[in-house]
Amino acid sequence: MHNPSPFQFREKYNEATLVLSSAERAWSGLLAEVRDHSGGIITRNAGLPINELVIDPHGSTSAVVTRTGYGIVDRTLAKRGTVWLCPEGVQEDEVSISTLLPGMLHLYLDPALFTAEALGDSVAGGEANTFYFDRGFEDPLIAQIGLVILAELREATPGGDLLIESLAGSLAVRMLHRRANVAALRMRGLEMGVDLAQHRMRRVVDYIRANLEGDIRLEDLAGIACLSRFHFVRAFKAATGKSPYRYVTDLRIERAKALLRLGQLSLLEIAVELNFSSQATFTRAFRKATGYTPGQYPGRE
Repeated sequence: MHNPSPFQFREKYNEATLVLSSAERAWSGLLAEVRDHSGGIITRNAGLPINELVIDPHGSTSAVVTRTGYGIVDRTLAKRGTVWLCPEGVQEDEVSISTLLPGMLHLYLDPALFTAEALGDSVAGGEANTFYFDRGFEDPLIAQIGLVILAELREATPGGDLLIESLAGSLAVRMLHRRANVAALRMRGLEMGVDLAQHRMRRVVDYIRANLEGDIRLEDLAGIACLSRFHFVRAFKAATGKSPYRYVTDLRIERAKALLRLGQLSLLEIAVELNFSSQATFTRAFRKATGYTPGQYPGRE
């Protein structure tokens, strides 16, 4: 396991003040940051290729945190020990807070923590994929682990690197116990009983292709398929091998390639045209899919 790179997280909270970071520490398994968030919208249309936990270690204000994503609107009062989870690959449509929220602990967990090798034979690594966007919650164990990580971040102790590695593993197991075990059982049942019929799949794909430039919402896709959001995500992935988010992103990248070949729009115009949150987000997604930045794309006029 390694220390996740901080660079992929900077754009999500680029307006927040970074107070502390473990980026220069020899930590294994997680990256920790402490950020001060001002009131208002703190991020929009943001997702990360990694599981993120946010913990309020202080409860020093009466801020209300509002998160929207996947058709869910979550309004949670920030209290000491409140935990928010944004799963790997999930895009939060918007996160806003009612007032200043200082000293928030952000933990970004290495995906290697959720592999079968790391978890052992007792827990299947695939269960990590059952995390889903949900509301803020209270978990005393996760909160306590967060406080220990925060103390080590503030003042390094002998053997602290080994402590952090152990705590990262404990966090992964606790997350699985809390969020994934029940969902995994539900998913197994769904895989046996839910099928995205061909005609429904065709309607969903036709809708996606016709609305690539617009705001494609999971709730709308699930409605077209006549399934709940929970059932739809799993049925869609079973039918296509991709999550709806990845499927839409891949189609937008293909559309971007065509626009680049035409050479009629700037990179910023293409990013806006295809509903990426910024040119930087577009560039990152394009490079991840093709190995090139849009400006380097061989087919560009």
